[in-house]
Amino acid sequence: MHKTRRHFSAALAVAFLGAAVCAGPAQAQTKLRVASNFPVEHTASKALDIFKAEVEKATGNALQVDVFPAMQLGGATENTDQIRSGTIFLAITSIAYFTRVVPEYEAVSLPFLFKSREQAFRVIDGEIGKILDEKMASKGFTSLGYGELGFRHVTTNPRPITTPSQPVSAIIRTASGASQMSPLPSTGMATRCLSAAIAVQSASPE
Repeated sequence: MHKTRRHFSAALAVAFLGAAVCAGPAQAQTKLRVASNFPVEHTASKALDIFKAEVEKATGNALQVDVFPAMQLGGATENTDQIRSGTIFLAITSIAYFTRVVPEYEAVSLPFLFKSREQAFRVIDGEIGKILDEKMASKGFTSLGYGELGFRHVTTNPRPITTPSQPVSAIIRTASGASQMSPLPSTGMATRCLSAAIAVQSASPE
């Protein structure tokens, strides 16, 4: 009986949170399917191209890697579920989508938590990151590392938001997770996760 392993590598946003890469069952596969919900030109998708090149080089092309960027295999939620089922080997997406697996990721997703990207990386590359990696491992995932998406911003289409207390009557697009959505209602915004009918979004600039 083969033992199933899943690998997880996350890209981290400074104010938070970045993309995560997960890899699925590693039995005797000769072709690996890897996915990204980011555009082709995004650095997260480029990272998968590097992964493909390095794996194929290291194995003398014994392992072939098929890369599917730009939501070709669905969005972040679908990719996460595909990892669980073994449909794909690896995906790169926000760690917000892994709070269902490890709720403690919410702790490093809180707004205004870090003063700089350097501080953020010291935390995620230190003991806190090790704790999170261990929790992922207990769920069948192996952490491969973290990257960056940048500080989270609130951007608008109809009019600027100039102060935190400014009332805004709008539906705001945000990632899933309590730490992503809970700070926003206090500003008078209604949140809708990944909705198309929006005038405001909370996201990293990349």
